[in-house]
Amino acid sequence: PSTKDNRMPGGISIARNLVEGNVIYLRSKTNDKDIIDVTKLFVMVVLQEAERLFPYRKDHLTLVLDEYRFLSSETVTDSLAMMAAFKTNIILQYQDKEDPKAIKDQAVDKVSNLQSTTQNTQIKIIYGTNNVETAKWAEEQTGTITKTVATMEKAKKTSSGAERWDDDTIYKQEEEALIPMNRIMMMPQRAGIVIRQGELAQTVFTSFVNIDHIKPYHVLLSEQNRGVGKIKQR
Repeated sequence: PSTKDNRMPGGISIARNLVEGNVIYLRSKTNDKDIIDVTKLFVMVVLQEAERLFPYRKDHLTLVLDEYRFLSSETVTDSLAMMAAFKTNIILQYQDKEDPKAIKDQAVDKVSNLQSTTQNTQIKIIYGTNNVETAKWAEEQTGTITKTVATMEKAKKTSSGAERWDDDTIYKQEEEALIPMNRIMMMPQRAGIVIRQGELAQTVFTSFVNIDHIKPYHVLLSEQNRGVGKIKQR
């Protein structure tokens, strides 16, 4: 925005930043309805411009939406199924498996929105949770494995009175979750399970990516216009 230290007009050009492949961090406010609405509008414009400018963009676009419960919308849900064709992927971050149903538009089917969001996110990383229902759902997402267990074993006494296992043992096949919910609920921080199509679920440990240079957009724009630096900083 315009400030006393920044005499340039406020606002940013989404189209320009998409074509140049810049990194933009937008800070919203979850307890302010007006700011949430503006944030949703920003997301909608980014998706529309990403599709329109696809022939001119050299870089892949990754759109990360944190606390998605407050940003859930039909626009994002529909884009999950098609934006990969326009060099764009969307990362949704939320706390509870039911959060996509928090969409405010009463004309949208909340259950359908949740199902579409779940089906069209091809890669899922699920971290530890103390929500039993979410942990149970995560367990179901990992699939099942079959294991052999002994259901009946017999022991015989030897002539000296000692016992030894008899060879007559009965086994059966049992099915259990690949990664059980108890393990999911006890995951340490930054550890989770990753679910991808065509592969078995597995545990992962994630790490932060440090950003070496971060400045407000208007500062970078001002520096570029003065010839001090480049706006494209990652």
